[in-house]
Amino acid sequence: MFSITHYSIREVVRAAEKHKQYALMGDALSLAREQVEKVFIIAALLDDPNRAFKQFLRSSWKNEYEKFCWKVRSTRKMFALQNSCRVQLPRVLSECGAT
Repeated sequence: MFSITHYSIREVVRAAEKHKQYALMGDALSLAREQVEKVFIIAALLDDPNRAFKQFLRSSWKNEYEKFCWKVRSTRKMFALQNSCRVQLPRVLSECGAT
């Protein structure tokens, strides 16, 4: 897994230099960052498994809760938009003579 990502990082850097699209370097850095995070997680698990696992569970719960809150907010907005469209659309269509 690490060797494939290492190859991908090299390819992205090579493409960025070849085509002078240096914005791609950010993608290469993102891939490298992911690898460093994986090594850090493994080191934390090996150092103190109980503590690292508790942190993982807390972080996972927090992320899931934030996703849930985001879905609730976005769904409410869509529902309100759908209701306003159902109410306003027939009026707008009749005003413009479409019905």
